[in-house]
Amino acid sequence: MNRLSTQKGATLIIVLCVLILTAMIGAMIVRQSMTSLNIATNAQAKQLLFQSSDAALMKVQNASESLILTISGSLGRSMNSVSKSQEIVFCYQKNSADFFNVTRYSTIEWQDGASAPNGSISGTLGYCQVSQASRNFFTSGRNAILTQVSIQNIGTSTTSTESGAFTGHSLGTDAQSLNATAGGGNNTQSNQVIRVYAVSLMPSMSTASGAAINTCLNSHMNNPVVPTSSTPTEDSLKTISTCLNQLGVPFSTQYSDYNLVQNDLEGV
Repeated sequence: MNRLSTQKGATLIIVLCVLILTAMIGAMIVRQSMTSLNIATNAQAKQLLFQSSDAALMKVQNASESLILTISGSLGRSMNSVSKSQEIVFCYQKNSADFFNVTRYSTIEWQDGASAPNGSISGTLGYCQVSQASRNFFTSGRNAILTQVSIQNIGTSTTSTESGAFTGHSLGTDAQSLNATAGGGNNTQSNQVIRVYAVSLMPSMSTASGAAINTCLNSHMNNPVVPTSSTPTEDSLKTISTCLNQLGVPFSTQYSDYNLVQNDLEGV
């Protein structure tokens, strides 16, 4: 009788050990699955952000000539801006009928003597906002991605920091035409160069508040140009990308330079 009880006790212990081992293996499998899912989700998010920024840049590249050159358009204002620090800003909305809307853009500029950029020079309608009851700023149907576009005049082909003997000049330019002589003087040809930034972000994949994200978008520049008369603060020198990165917001920033060549905008 005692022997039978001992056998039953040993069987129970074995069963319990098997159950514990099974539970441990199951937990490890679930944990591995969650890790794989997280990696897949991050990869998909990066791909979506890249595609959103790229789509915005392609819209600029394929924009109509009349839209680009008009003085009231965003690109036209950037090209005719005296200040090379100013950025023209608008929120890209994929399903909007108008890529550029002359009533919905903002400018941000570092003015002489200021300690930080001023993003309210022409209002704040151009900046993307995480939450806005009267208007949807998201590019995707599920309100997942915001894409903000900024345009900055970075000079002419002769003053641009981009390297290369013919960088910034129209196709077909040769050494002779580059330094063409007119009236006995040097008539070096040059084109206007603008830089277009596209910043896409996913606020829902971050714990940062909407207000903090909005501040990154409307108070920071992509390429801050500090006047010699200004004493900037450490925070004001942050770019939009740096600000979003410090908040832990997934984002993708892309930019492309364009030449204004005889009423045509050509990517370089």
